Amino acid sequence: FLKAMRMLPAFRGLLVGAGTETLDLPDNVRALGLRTDVARLYRFADIVVSSSAFAEGFSNILAEGMSCGLVPVATDVGDARLIVGDTGEIVPVRDPDALARALSRVGAPSELAARKARSGRHLEVVGRAITRQRRVLEHELAALLVDRHERIARLLDVGHSEEQDRLVGRERVLDLLLVLRQR
Repeated sequence: FLKAMRMLPAFRGLLVGAGTETLDLPDNVRALGLRTDVARLYRFADIVVSSSAFAEGFSNILAEGMSCGLVPVATDVGDARLIVGDTGEIVPVRDPDALARALSRVGAPSELAARKARSGRHLEVVGRAITRQRRVLEHELAALLVDRHERIARLLDVGHSEEQDRLVGRERVLDLLLVLRQR
């Protein structure tokens, strides 16, 4: 990110996170250190960048920025491609030239407004898809746990009817799913 920003003197960047204030920064980048009010900072930006070189499952920074209407630019790690879709740019890992080119493209006035409008809408679609997938997985998990409970009950021959075992198993599965959803 810092190398890319050195190539873009007309752009201004903010770094947020512990340790950022110790980095050797170009003149057009400011480090804010650890912040608890990151969401408030999004209103001062047009683009959200995740330049991670390490696989992340789901980049919260991209999703949060997009939900505030920012255009995402990210390296091709984890779920970044799914999250960004056609609203921003995906670049190879550890390629500051590609990152600088992507920032230049999305930062062009003719592109910025259109991409910002698509950003929030795309995130809604991704969110709905993730919710549907989570429901499918919860249903499959519930079925597996009920089946396992029934097999254990048969092995132990606890003297309950199958219907009682099934009901008890489903109640425990629902308790488990409630706990899983709280995290």
